[in-house]
Amino acid sequence: MESCLYKTCSKCHLRKPLEDFRFRQRSEDSSKPRQPYSQCRACEHEQAYVLNELKKEATPKPEYCDCCGKYDLKLRLDHCHESWKFRGWLCQNCNVGLSRLGDNIEGLQKAMNYLDKNND
Repeated sequence: MESCLYKTCSKCHLRKPLEDFRFRQRSEDSSKPRQPYSQCRACEHEQAYVLNELKKEATPKPEYCDCCGKYDLKLRLDHCHESWKFRGWLCQNCNVGLSRLGDNIEGLQKAMNYLDKNND
């Protein structure tokens, strides 16, 4: 029963009490239990602080995505998750795409190799 009262943070990898996590809002089906976020409050706070500092140092937002070049009104600040350095302004699709491919050259290369091999 104890394991239900604790969760491991996806960022700091520490096992913490559920009170250390924010919970998602209830869905329309209130019979389902609320789910905690993957990161603890302390890690969320640290990330918010770092992103606010990066925004102060970042170049002004362009009118287009620095990755795909498409015009997008909701550009997101892109940064290296290891060095916390600002990289550019990306649209939602590019930001999520890079993240899901590992946020590194190796992940992108694997995707390119896959497309190259399977491109008809």
